[in-house]
Formats: sequence, C-alpha cells, structure tokens
Amino acid sequence: MQAARTLEQTECHSFSWQSSFSQKRRLMDDSGIRAILGIASRPGILSFAGGLPDPKLLPLDEISECSRTVLSTYGHAALQYGVSDGVNALAHELSRLSNRKGADCAPLNIIPTTGSQQGIDLIANAFLNQGDPIAVTSPTYLGALQIFSAFEPRYLQISCDDEGPILSDVEAALKQRPAFFYVVSIFQNPTGITISRKRGEAIVGLCHAYDVPIVEDAAYQELFYDAEPVSLRVTESELLRASGRRYEDDGRVIYLGTLSKVMSPGLRVGWIEAPSAVVRAIACLKQGTDLHSGIMNQFIAAEFLRNHADEYWKGIRVAYKERRDQAVYSVKQHLGSLAQRCTSPQGGFFLWVEVDQKIDTAQLLPISVERFGVAFAPGAPFFASHATSNAMRLSFSNLPVEMIERGIKSLGEALHSQ
Repeated sequence: MQAARTLEQTECHSFSWQSSFSQKRRLMDDSGIRAILGIASRPGILSFAGGLPDPKLLPLDEISECSRTVLSTYGHAALQYGVSDGVNALAHELSRLSNRKGADCAPLNIIPTTGSQQGIDLIANAFLNQGDPIAVTSPTYLGALQIFSAFEPRYLQISCDDEGPILSDVEAALKQRPAFFYVVSIFQNPTGITISRKRGEAIVGLCHAYDVPIVEDAAYQELFYDAEPVSLRVTESELLRASGRRYEDDGRVIYLGTLSKVMSPGLRVGWIEAPSAVVRAIACLKQGTDLHSGIMNQFIAAEFLRNHADEYWKGIRVAYKERRDQAVYSVKQHLGSLAQRCTSPQGGFFLWVEVDQKIDTAQLLPISVERFGVAFAPGAPFFASHATSNAMRLSFSNLPVEMIERGIKSLGEALHSQ
C-alpha cells in the first residue's frame, strides 16, 4: 500500500475557493446591505443609507430589567437548548398583539425566527423550487431579493402607486401562478408606501381567487406616525370572518414580523405568523438551520412585550415622527425641483426620491460621500430587474433633526454639481 503523502511532499499551489463554492452561493450576489451599512458607519459622514434605529433610542433600561426578571424567573431554563417551535411565553404575547389588531391568531400560528430575514429565507426554502415564478413589487426589499435569487426565479414585477401595488399588474402576475406574492405592505422598504385598506382588500381577494399565498413583510408596522395602518393579515381575517371562515383553514397570508426596529436589532427576534400546517413545515426546516432561535432572547422579548412595549413604542413614534417631518420638509426646501418625486410616508424609516433621469444615483454616491459628506442608498438594487437608476432611498431614523436638515442640504449641493 502506498504511503500517504505528507504536506511537505505535496507541491504547493494556490487554491481557488471560488471554484469550490456551491451554485447557490454564486447566485447570491452581495445584496448591497453590507456596503450600505459600511458607508453608514464611516466617521464624519451624514448617512441616510442604512435603515437603522437610533441607538440612543434603544430601550437599554427596559431590556436590562427584562433580562434580570427572566433570569430570576426561569433560571437555567433561559440558558438551555429549546425547541424549534419557540418559547410559549413569546408565542402567547405575539398572538395577543396580533389579536388586538384584529387578526385571528393562536399561539400555534406563531414560530419565532432569528430576525425576519431568517423568516424570509425559511419561507423561500419551504415554497420555492429552482426556477419558480415569484411575484414582487417594483421596487422591493433588496434583502429578500438576495435570498430569492439563489433559486433562479422568474420574477413577476408589479408596479406601485401611492396606494400600493397596481391591481391590473397584480392580477397579471397571479395568472402566471407564482409560488407566492412577496410584499412589504406597511411603510415599505424602500419607498415608505403603505397599501391602502381598499387596495389591500382587493389584493387579498385576488390572491384567494388565484390560490396564491401572500408573504406579507410588516417589519415597520408599529412605527406609525399618523393613523395606525391595517395589515393584509388583519384585512384577510376580517374578510374571512364576514364569510364564516377561519384563518387556520382558509388563510392565504403568511405574516413576517420583527422586533428589530421597535426593540433591538441586536437580539434578532422575529417571527412568522401562518396557518399551523405552514408553521409545522417551517419548524422542520428551522431545526436543520439553527435548531432554534435564542431562548434567552425570546424570554426577554416576551417580558418586554408584556410590560414595556406599549409605552416605549409611544415614545419612539413621537421621536421618529419629528425626523420624518423634518426629512420631508428638507427635501422640499433643499431639493425642490431636483426631486421629481418624493414619497411622504405615514411611518417607518424611509423616503423614496426620484431625480432627473440623466442622473445615475449609483454614480452620484461616491461623489456625494467624498465631496459633500452625505450618503444615501441608490435605488437600483431594490429592483428585481429593469432597475430605475435615478432613484435613492433616504433613511431619516438614525440622524438627529438638525443633522437631517444639514444632510439633505448637502445632498442638494451634490445633485446640483451634476
């Protein structure tokens, strides 16, 4: 038998990791999230790039209190392994929150996820086969596109107006039997648009008529600064009740929630709300992914929702509303006719600005950062295809009011330089 060659006897040559990566990794191009967050963290830059909550508004004292309560109440159980289905205490608090809004939701309809980003990934793996069609809005959340693109889907893009997805586009897409319709329904990332109640009822009706699930991403639902919005999940529950049917039996809406924007992104507490058959399928996939989301974090989230959330959310709504108002005002003051379109969101973190078609905002970004000290997110990565190059997303959440005014003034100077 020939002896195994030692490392010293092996001819050295460079190794290509790229050729060893899977097809899925090669299909998952960098979504731009890391680059956006990198720009947002550069010292001295006024950044409208990353959709980050203001760290000074995060509930440090409340989470500290919740942590102490959890450890004194649950002891070692809070530090132990758990089940993929999640902590019962959190499922009960999330179902209570959902029912308060008008949805019919039992704890068995809830499964926690490690942020809503994991929720999108689990749903994609549960419903998508390679090459399947997916209906998405144009534009949409770029983190979802990164996940979906690994399946080489056929994107069915749906245009939007100020009330949400255009119904003729929705129906045309649904006729092609997509695996699901993914939509950020409330204070959309990136545009800030919210689907109106009337439009939402029509969308739910169409998805039932064509038997296509809706994957509703509602990451910003609690961040309303005017009237509280109505989710597609609640709209569907109202329609089902009116016809004597139940969500558990006839629901089509799979709801993605998260506490990242309204508690702490660092704890990574999200959830999926769905009929129990979907929850069971997700739990099986999740077991093979991470076994379960952090038990301690789930207990802390449950305690926060029970004792602190309502009061804390009232406070941050006031703080972020002031920033929203300043951002909208500053765009009108300093961009003027340069902004051919600017959304005026009822909540969330984002404005969507479209400028002259001759300006490519991806090319403008390095100029804006280096010469004018202000950053934004170019619009093109938020499109599945046929990207708009003259748009930008502005996040007002992570800058104080006086900095918002200064930053948008600098952005106007950058645009005038083109």
